[in-house]
Amino acid sequence: MNYKVSTFKFSLSNNRGEKHYLANLPGNIDFQDLFDEFCVDIFSNTKKFNENGKDKSLTLREPHKVDKEKRQIFGKFDAGTTGDPVNINDPETNETNYSVGPDELQARILNFYAQIPKNKQEGFIVLQRKSTHSIQKSLEDCFNEFLVRKGFEGENRIRIKLSHAPNSKLMQRMMEFGELKEINLEKNIIPNSFSELFEGVSDSNKGTITTKLVFQKFAVKDNFKQVLFNIHSKSYTGDEQVEIEGNFYDEVSFTFQLDKITKTFFVKDKTKIRSEIDITSMLDDESMKGEIPIDKFVEISIKLILEIS
Repeated sequence: MNYKVSTFKFSLSNNRGEKHYLANLPGNIDFQDLFDEFCVDIFSNTKKFNENGKDKSLTLREPHKVDKEKRQIFGKFDAGTTGDPVNINDPETNETNYSVGPDELQARILNFYAQIPKNKQEGFIVLQRKSTHSIQKSLEDCFNEFLVRKGFEGENRIRIKLSHAPNSKLMQRMMEFGELKEINLEKNIIPNSFSELFEGVSDSNKGTITTKLVFQKFAVKDNFKQVLFNIHSKSYTGDEQVEIEGNFYDEVSFTFQLDKITKTFFVKDKTKIRSEIDITSMLDDESMKGEIPIDKFVEISIKLILEIS
């Protein structure tokens, strides 16, 4: 069994998109206290909602824990969703013990860990993932509904937003040891006809043209890796283009595979990079027998946040 997590940055913004310091929200409220209240609320009152046509629920499996001095909150979400019918079979006889219908909530226990800095505008949340169970949007929606009920509307309106926070050290490991699968070079202009395309004419702005490089297993790829590392290390703003040996592109993406993990990296819009990480290798044999112990999950989460902060 593989164990996966996603790492996120989170912030709270007002109507103008301005971020608040986490310990100084409107009314001089500390977000750590709000997060604590939110956890108490969903533990006492399971949240039920519909997301993309599926009925869902969100609560806590057990009371959460708070370390006010370290500004940490962690625990176990109980997330349910309707989906395809599933049979629960006996492992010895393969006979069906119980059938789960498409209208029943199929629940998963998902560990979480939140780090809430006092003098910063961004914090971190690590969420466990299982199968198709990802609760980023569910958590955002439920928390924002909670903020409305707490009176953060009108001039005091604030909303929480989670953004993927990919691990840069993972990319470095993939660059060094992984297999480069493909590169996509994008330009936001395309010609008006095939003849103009073949002649290199591109003076209209009607879409995006992509040059895709797909590498076979034994192709020589090392010549590309250093260039990709250099352009990915830079920060780009606005309409600034990515330059590669005198050629300019509006976006460059590339895909690596390492230890059965495939990940696509974007050079300009790094928020598109998914932050899923397989943490199986970070667990000992005892943890591999079932659910990850919460203290072990906290330990791993702290290590991951140190690598992305």
